[in-house]
Amino acid sequence: MDVKNFPELNGLVLVGGKSSRMGKDKGFLDYHGLPQREYTFRLIQNFCKMTWFSCREDQVASLKSNNVVIDQFPNAGPLGAILSAFRQNLNCAWLVVACDLPLLKKETIQKLIDHRNPAKIATAYKSPVDHKPEPLIAIWEPSALPLLEKSMSKEKSGPRKLLMMNEAFLINPDDPEELKNANNPEDFREIKSRLK
Repeated sequence: MDVKNFPELNGLVLVGGKSSRMGKDKGFLDYHGLPQREYTFRLIQNFCKMTWFSCREDQVASLKSNNVVIDQFPNAGPLGAILSAFRQNLNCAWLVVACDLPLLKKETIQKLIDHRNPAKIATAYKSPVDHKPEPLIAIWEPSALPLLEKSMSKEKSGPRKLLMMNEAFLINPDDPEELKNANNPEDFREIKSRLK
């Protein structure tokens, strides 16, 4: 398939989680000399036509950015965030990246884009832990929209289950550690120490 005919790619940095296990907003944590949400935004923006923050309404002022997708489905988690992005622009694909992946590198984003398969609803990395799709570092194609809407209205299942049920295109990471989420203070300290 000709890459020029792929739907254009927009970026979506997920910052709307409650960070309950971390005890503070994970988007504000500093691993690289700036808030992690800003670091992630900068990391993916060069790969996308436009990049956006996905957030709760109460976070908009703290982002100081016009590139914001407000979550239209409060308390629906990442599924609601991705669906909100598609409702803003349903003709593009979305490179969705959670803000709690501090070890992620540009080469891993590039590999995902290089292996993009728009014939599937998404291209995602395979988890090194359970070999299931990693939906929060993935390219979601426009064809995913009706499945996201169905899942939101009926099943209320998460994005991982949706990718499993609909055979996303999966690739293996070169460095599985880059997919490690920082979910709690222990993760933060361990990753921060590793990055020194």
